[in-house]
Amino acid sequence: MKDPADDWTGVSSSKERRKIQNRLNQRARRRRKLKELCHNLDGSEGDGESSSSVDGDAGYVLLECPNRRAEMIILARSAQTNYSLGTPQPTQLYALVGLNLLNALARNARELGFSRHSLCAEHFISPFNLEGPKLPCGPRQESLWPPFLRPTEAQYQITHHSFLDLFPIPSLRESAIRAEDLGFFDEDEFCADVFGVGHKTNDGDERPRLLVWGESWDPRGWEANEAFFRKWAWLIRGCPEILEGTNYWRQRRGEKKLNFGRLGS
Repeated sequence: MKDPADDWTGVSSSKERRKIQNRLNQRARRRRKLKELCHNLDGSEGDGESSSSVDGDAGYVLLECPNRRAEMIILARSAQTNYSLGTPQPTQLYALVGLNLLNALARNARELGFSRHSLCAEHFISPFNLEGPKLPCGPRQESLWPPFLRPTEAQYQITHHSFLDLFPIPSLRESAIRAEDLGFFDEDEFCADVFGVGHKTNDGDERPRLLVWGESWDPRGWEANEAFFRKWAWLIRGCPEILEGTNYWRQRRGEKKLNFGRLGS
C-alpha cells in the first residue's frame, strides 16, 4: 500500500514533487541493496553445506555478548524468511549490512586459519607477528592464503591484534599497523566504526561504515560509505583498492563515483 505522503497526485509545487520523487528513489535504492544483501546471505548459508560448517563461518561468533549473538541469529533467519517470501524489509537493511560484514571477517579468519573465537579477546595478537605470543591456532599453509590477505611487512614486524589481518586491503593493513605503532591510529575507534550499530550518529549524521557485497577476500567486493572516507581519509588515501571497489558498487546502483580529492584533505 502506498504511503499517502508518497502520493504526489494534486501536488503542483515542483519542489514538493522533487522531494517526493527523491524519497521514492532513496527507498528504491534501499530495497535494491536489501535484495542483494539477502541474496548474499542466503547463498552463504546454502550450497548443501552442513549446519556445523555454516555455523563455523557465521559472523555472529565474533560477538562477545551472548544476547547480541542471539539477536543476530534471529535477525538473519527472519531476513532470509522474508527474502524467500519475496517480502524483504528495508528496516532490516542496516543490521544486515553489519551481519554481512561480520560474516566476511569470519570467512577471512577461516581462510587464514585463525580461531574466530580467539579474535574477540583483546589480549590475543596476530600470529603473523614473530615477536609476541601466538594464537592457539597457527595460520594455514601460506600457499593457501588468498593473494589480498597475504601479510605485509608491518604485519610480520609490529605487534598488533589479529583483527587487522582480516581486511583484504594490504595497504590499509600496513598503514593502520604502522600508524598504531606510532600512536596515530586508534584501533578501538576504527573497530567501533566497523561494527557500529545503526546508520546515524547521535548528531543525525551518517555513521562511517564498511560494506561487503562480494567475496570476503577480494577488495573489489568491499565498499566504504562517504562518511568512512571522510573520517579515515588520512589512513586510506594510499589504498586505491577500497576506492575502486566502492566506485564499482556505487556505479552498479547508478550513484556518482567518489574520489579522494573531494572527500578529504
